[in-house]
Amino acid sequence: MHNKNKSQHQGILKSIFYTMLLVLASACDKAPKSSQVKPETADSLATGYFICNEGNFQWNNASMSFYNTAKKVLYEDVYKAINNKSLGDVLQSMVIYNNMMYAVLNNSGKIEMMNPKTFASSGTITGLRSPRYFLGINPNKAYVSDLYDNQIAVLDLQQKKVVGKIPCKGWTEEMLLVGSRVFVCNKTSEYLYIVNGISDQISDSIAIGFGSSCILTDAQNRIWILTSGSTSLSIPPQLYVINPQTLGIISSFNFPMLAKPLKLITNTNKTKLYWINNQVYSMNTDATQLPTSAWINTGNRNLYALGYHHANAEILVGDAKDFVQRSEILRYDTTGNLLGSYSAGINASSFLNR
Repeated sequence: MHNKNKSQHQGILKSIFYTMLLVLASACDKAPKSSQVKPETADSLATGYFICNEGNFQWNNASMSFYNTAKKVLYEDVYKAINNKSLGDVLQSMVIYNNMMYAVLNNSGKIEMMNPKTFASSGTITGLRSPRYFLGINPNKAYVSDLYDNQIAVLDLQQKKVVGKIPCKGWTEEMLLVGSRVFVCNKTSEYLYIVNGISDQISDSIAIGFGSSCILTDAQNRIWILTSGSTSLSIPPQLYVINPQTLGIISSFNFPMLAKPLKLITNTNKTKLYWINNQVYSMNTDATQLPTSAWINTGNRNLYALGYHHANAEILVGDAKDFVQRSEILRYDTTGNLLGSYSAGINASSFLNR
C-alpha cells in the first residue's frame, strides 16, 4: 500500500513536471529546422528575411542564410548550395535593388550579383579595393563606399563594372539617396559628405562630430546619422538630425565618451530608432534626450547585428559570441519580449527583409 501511494505520488510529480515543460516550451518558439541543402521549392525563399554572415577575415567563409518565417526553416549558405561555389571573403553588406541582389564582399574586393528569388548567380563586379556598402542611384548606376580607396566607386549596372571614382578621403560607410543628393558617412572624418548623384561629384559637406557610420530617414523625412566619436579628439559618439533640404542640423544628442553605439535601424513606420551599445536601446524619433537605460538587456552577450523584420514586427539581434563559432539570432517582439532564438552563420552582422 505504501509503495502504491509512493508510485501515485511520483506519477503526479512527473505529470506536473512535464506540464511545466510544455508551458515553458510554449513561451518561446521552437528553434527552426536547419537546412544546408538547396531550397526544395520555389517558395522556400519567398517569405522571411536574409542574414548577412561576414565569416572570418581571410577564411573565405562568408555566407548568406535565409529564415523562412512561414515554414520556420533556416536555409544556410544558400548561395553556395545553389551555385556550387563559395560566396567569398567577408560579406560586408547586401541589398536588393531593381529586382537584383548585390552582395558586397569586402576582403574579396567584389560584388556578387544574384536573383533574389532563386539565388542563381547573375555576375560579378570586380575592380574594387575594399568595398563596404552599395547604393543604387538609378537602374543604370550605383555607388559603392570603400574602406581604403579614398574614393567612392561608380558602377554601371548594365555593364556590371566600375566606370568611375568620386574622390572622398577616408573610410566611407553607409550612404543615403534623397532626391539627387547622396549623403555619405565617413568613419575617419568630422564631416558628412554630399554627392551630386547626377554629376558624380562632391557638392557639399556638413560638420557632424567624428566618425559617421549609419544613416537613415524618419517618418518626417529627416535624416538621422550615428557617429562613433573620437577619444583622442575628445569628441563623444553622437546622434544627429539633419534637414535634407536646407542641410541644417535640427538637433544632436551626445552619448557618454566611452559609449560604442552601432547598427542604427528604424521600425516600419520610421517613428522609433534602435541601436546597440552593449545592449539594445530604443528611442522615439520625437524624443528630446537619449534613453538612460537599455530597452533589452541580453546580459553578457556579444551583440553584433540588429535588424527589424517588417512583416512580423520583430526585432532581430545577433550575438557573435567569440567571432569564431556560429552566431545566435535572438527574436523579440515590439515590447521587448523574447520570442525565440536560433543559430546562424559566423559573425552575423545584418539582416535584409524579403
